[in-house]
Amino acid sequence: MMDWNKIVIKNNFPMPDFNINPGKCNIIGRLFFATALVVYSAPAFSQTGNLPADTAFARQNLWNAYHIYQKGNNDSAIVVSQRSIDIYKKYFGDTCLQVAEGYHFQAIFHAGKGRPDRSADLDLKALEITTRVVGKDDVRVSNILLNLGLWLTGIDTEKALEYLDECLRVRIKNYGANHTEVASVYSNISQIYREKQDNFKAIEYQLKALSILEAQPKADSIAIASAYSSLGNVYGNIRQYDKVNYYYEKALAIRLAVLPPKHGDILRTYSNFGSWLLEQGRYDEALEYNMKALNLRLDALKPGHQDIATSYNNLGLVLDKIGQTDSAITCFRRAIDIRVRKLRANHPRIGSACFNLAECYTRQNNADSAIVYYYKAFYIQLENINDVGAECVVTLNKLAGALRAKGRHEEIRTLFENLEIRESPALYPVSLDGKVQLLRMKGRFFSNIYSKAHYSIEQALEPFEEMDRLLTSDQYLSWPQDLRAEFVSDVHDGYFAGAETCLQAAESTGSVQYLERAFDYAEKARAFLLYGKLKDESAKLKAGIPESLLQRERELYIDISYLEELIRKEKDKGPAARDSLTTVWSARLFDRKTDLK
Repeated sequence: MMDWNKIVIKNNFPMPDFNINPGKCNIIGRLFFATALVVYSAPAFSQTGNLPADTAFARQNLWNAYHIYQKGNNDSAIVVSQRSIDIYKKYFGDTCLQVAEGYHFQAIFHAGKGRPDRSADLDLKALEITTRVVGKDDVRVSNILLNLGLWLTGIDTEKALEYLDECLRVRIKNYGANHTEVASVYSNISQIYREKQDNFKAIEYQLKALSILEAQPKADSIAIASAYSSLGNVYGNIRQYDKVNYYYEKALAIRLAVLPPKHGDILRTYSNFGSWLLEQGRYDEALEYNMKALNLRLDALKPGHQDIATSYNNLGLVLDKIGQTDSAITCFRRAIDIRVRKLRANHPRIGSACFNLAECYTRQNNADSAIVYYYKAFYIQLENINDVGAECVVTLNKLAGALRAKGRHEEIRTLFENLEIRESPALYPVSLDGKVQLLRMKGRFFSNIYSKAHYSIEQALEPFEEMDRLLTSDQYLSWPQDLRAEFVSDVHDGYFAGAETCLQAAESTGSVQYLERAFDYAEKARAFLLYGKLKDESAKLKAGIPESLLQRERELYIDISYLEELIRKEKDKGPAARDSLTTVWSARLFDRKTDLK
């Protein structure tokens, strides 16, 4: 599930930065606050010429609420802003634009608490009021639609796309197709596709945004740098590290040239680029960038700032990789200490640092400490996603393994039996994948500990039977084949573990029934393995096409479709079309088509 706080917006240009590190709600707030001041201070929003003194107080109160929010006190900001809303309702009624303004600000403050669902509810109220007063095609409506797309990105991506598509329509109508405000919508749409793991769509829309930005007579270099780093992150998702490095180096060069040396954008670039370098195994460079980010943040920010916690966490990951486990533990503990002082107790970032710390303790063979932090990480993950997804399964597997190493078998049994598996449309299809992994893992542990944890053979086999029912259900069979193929290795391992457990049962009981079930599971394991091999490799290998070439082909198709669209739109302008642009784009299009052939 997406952490919407990763969306970073700079100046007056909403541009997702796809940060690996925690995003800054107050940065989003500054944008939307500035936007709201413009939107709601417009003459159309003044409904009387002689406003009572209370309304002036209400306006000042919103400023006060925002300043309180900037200091990290979201609850107080909500209370203070509610006073303004009550005053506006008293003088203008429940459906005036000033009330919509109050809802708009409260949406930001709730986002600061990590409640994008509540933010969406409030902005829906603001949208209803604003649309009724100024009409659905007014640009002020588009600002709220943009917010709704942000809040819903991690909750309901399809609905988020609907709001952003409508925002795009309104902005194109008001600004034209090549305005930076249109580029901001493309960029946010790109973010949603990235969350949907449709990285090629994400690249397509981010390139549209970048093309608009670069074509401006007076280019906004900060927005362009943000687009570069966004592209770097999407390319990282598909492991095209050469492009990650290319775009991050361009983004860093721009930011170093135009921003103060301790600017937050520069620090985030160091931190994020360091994380990508770590993923590439370039540990020395990763250490250098993360140390730069940490030292600059310690110098520029107040003690206890969440970005400092992020730097400690990222630096800990690098130190752990290069074998400096003690130093890594120190970093993770500092990250946790900072986060628990400001964030809610079950915040995902606390969970991730707890997991990293548990991993270090495991490498030190300190099982007791590892178990403590695996437990914390697991329950934080479970509370945040309300389902057993892939991330939870990994942590649960580590926790159960540590418990087994300490002989705490009854605890493993209790842990699995108390775990509720629920359907979650927002997580589909991850939840089904998570179920298969969980049942496979549960079966493996039960087959190894059933005698010590007072299980019967049948109880130990129950997870495999449940997994088998799941994999023959309509829900699984309705999946597209490419999705099913993504986790066939998990299914194979699950059936194979079931076969092993049945063989153990056959040996201990002498029952032919368990032997027959072992053969059945073994056949299914082989069938799934063959299916996966055929799906993943057969077509490519038989045709002699390497994966790298197929990847390049997909990229070229994206480039070609985008360039053709640019050329078509420019030519549609008639006499106003810029021949120099179409010439450049046509040359690029020719090159891409030549490469494709």
